[in-house]
Amino acid sequence: SKGKETHIDYKSKLAGHIDDEKLFSKKEDYEWFLTKTDNIFLNYISELLKRHIPEKDIKSVTLQNLWINNMKNGEYNPPHNHSGAISFVIYTQVPEEILQENESFKGTSSGPGCINFLYGEASDLYASNFSFVPSKGMMFVFPASLRHFVAPFKSPVTRTSISGNLIFTN
Repeated sequence: SKGKETHIDYKSKLAGHIDDEKLFSKKEDYEWFLTKTDNIFLNYISELLKRHIPEKDIKSVTLQNLWINNMKNGEYNPPHNHSGAISFVIYTQVPEEILQENESFKGTSSGPGCINFLYGEASDLYASNFSFVPSKGMMFVFPASLRHFVAPFKSPVTRTSISGNLIFTN
């Protein structure tokens, strides 16, 4: 419901070929969002610090930006990365038509409406492309520098996701 209240066009700041991308701009929206997701990000950051950057001293984490994507048939997000340290996407509406379209897809690439994460160059020796069919409520948290894209779908429906970036201060 908060997504319907925001009207700030954010298309010019994003990579997507999506007509309806709106920025959440109210401080109250950011605070509300963080109260709902704080533990997820804290767990992710804790594991990140233990495994990958144990010497980094992070004093605080700030929500840099938060936006909503209302993706329609034929729209897509080309390969891109984000600013900040950590990015996320939460799927709040995934119509059944997209899931059915994906099940009947016969190609060798990722299916319609999939989110794809790209790491390194393609090789037969290791996996470099990870593809997921999102469902409602699914959340992905990943390094902001990780290239990713979303394949288009054909069904005449709208899929809604919320995305954003977090920054570290030390």
